[in-house]
Parts: sequence; structure tokens; C-alpha cells
Amino acid sequence: MYNYSRFEEEFEFFKVFKDYIYKDGSKKILISCPHAVFQTRNGKTKAAEVETAYLALALNQMGYPCFIKTSNVNDDANFDYESKYKNALLDYSNKNDIKYIIDLHELAPTRTMDIDIATGGKNHKNMLDSKSILKDIVVIFQNNNLNAVVNEPYSATGDKTISSFASKNGIPAIQVEINLRCISQSVDGKKFENVLKSLKQVTNTIERNYINEKEENSCIEKC
Repeated sequence: MYNYSRFEEEFEFFKVFKDYIYKDGSKKILISCPHAVFQTRNGKTKAAEVETAYLALALNQMGYPCFIKTSNVNDDANFDYESKYKNALLDYSNKNDIKYIIDLHELAPTRTMDIDIATGGKNHKNMLDSKSILKDIVVIFQNNNLNAVVNEPYSATGDKTISSFASKNGIPAIQVEINLRCISQSVDGKKFENVLKSLKQVTNTIERNYINEKEENSCIEKC
């Protein structure tokens, strides 16, 4: 079983900061964890998805910048229209030339799938011009022994979701829902390493087959 205790300790330290923290990285894909702590939605408290923070911190060690919610201020950054977290994430993305956002969430362990890739509905609107790599992303999870589906049960179609917010501001994004039983040691957690390996491969695919190709095509057009 993967030992993520060092990320638990790091995240516990960050909880002294109000609202959210961000960690810089040299890569152009940003990892978002808006539900790493409990949220307040329509007056009701929703459970924290702490393992998403551990995944983000692991990816940050590989150069990927990340935004992580560190305290609840009676908000839900993936649901509220007005959100300091979302605004700060967009501001950081614009200033640091972020080309893609992966927004991490968790599924209840009663769900049948291991992974749900939410793209904004049938037309995958949140992916903007990166739709062609969706099949590759699905295959990556499946090759790592994870049952991956698309837009089931969540699709991130709502205007208030982070991936929809990002895409409306010109940054393609996907919302990746991860079954709790795969990554939480309180349930089972035996596939944490599978998930982390998959996310590494997904970021590599986005870099190679979308970001780099787009930049090369842009250079050719300018030349």
C-alpha cells in the first residue's frame, strides 16, 4: 500500500492558512483541489476530500503547480458563483501561462466506477480544443487497472464548477472524480499508486499531445 504520510503531514501544516494555498511549479498544467477540506453548500456541510490534496502535493514534486483549499470559509469553491479560490486560480493561471487545469474530486465508495472524467457534457465543452485526447486519457486509467467512465455520474456542466469557469476563461479543463475506495486508507486505498501513476501519465499526454502540438502548430503558422 502506498505510504502518503509525508503528504498528510504537509497538508496538516497548510491548514493554518485561511481559505487556500498555492504551490508554484515549472509545468503548464495546474492541479486544483477545491474540496480538500469540508465545504458549505446551501447551508449544509459536505465531507472533505483530503486525499486529493495528497495527490496534488505528489504531483507538485514533479513540477506541477497546485491550488489547494485549506480551510472552510462557509463556501464551496466548486459551486459558488463568487469564489476567491476560483478568482485567485484564474489570476495565477493567466500570470503563469497555465495551459490546462485538472480539478480533482472524490466519489463515494458505493459508486461502481473508479474514475469519472467530467468534461462538461456530451460535447466536452470544458476541454475546448483538446477533445481529441479524451480517449487517450480514458485508456490511461484503464491500463492502470482503474475502471474509468466519462461524465457519469458527474459531468461538470454547471457554470459554477471550476472546470467550466476555467474553460469560459480560455483554459481547457477536466474534472477528475476518484473513488474514495481507491485512494483512502480509511476504506481500502490500495489503488492510490495506480491513481497517481495514471495522473502522471495523463499530464504527460496533455503536454505531449496537446500543449506541445499546439505550440508547434502556432510556431509553424507564424513562420
